[in-house]
Amino acid sequence: MIKQLKIKARLILAFGVLSFIILFIGATGLLVQRKINKSYKHDMQINMAAVTSLQSAQSEYQKIMTGLRELLIPAFMTNEIRQPIYLTIDKSKASIVASLDIYGKMEKTKDEQKLWDDFLLLHKKMLTSIGEAVDMGKQIDQLLGAGLGTDDMQVSMMVEEATSSATEMKDLSQDAFKKLDELITFCKTESDSNYNAAQKSASFSLILLIIFIID
Repeated sequence: MIKQLKIKARLILAFGVLSFIILFIGATGLLVQRKINKSYKHDMQINMAAVTSLQSAQSEYQKIMTGLRELLIPAFMTNEIRQPIYLTIDKSKASIVASLDIYGKMEKTKDEQKLWDDFLLLHKKMLTSIGEAVDMGKQIDQLLGAGLGTDDMQVSMMVEEATSSATEMKDLSQDAFKKLDELITFCKTESDSNYNAAQKSASFSLILLIIFIID
């Protein structure tokens, strides 16, 4: 009788210990998962802010390229049409600088920093080319303002030079847009990559914990 009670007590104790272990592992898993989810949400917010800034810069670049093309259209060779285009270009340049400044201040991984540095080189070249194109456009304005027509040889030569410059800028802008797309894609996938890595790390840690408890 006493022996049976001892066995029963041991079984109850063993069951209690096992239940505690299961609850402990379950609670640990929930806490780890909650921490991972919180970190994932935080990463998503940061990366979405980065994506928004980069996409905004990309949109403004496209507006500038459109404006520069319009400056070369013969039908747009009037001051009333050209001045608003210059204002749009200036506004877009300011927006690009502001958007990239927001993204530039964010923490980056080594791979992301490499993409960012590569883009900045193209960005600086783009700003220089845009400035030169605008200056060329304003030189055409001066010639037109002096009474020369769009069919005047001097005006035609300036337009031809500006067109050639615009073609070169188009190639440069394509490289810049490609690098921007790479940065945007990187930011969009970075949160998922971090989340998956954290999940694997958490699973491995729990397995080690279980093995340690069993041993």
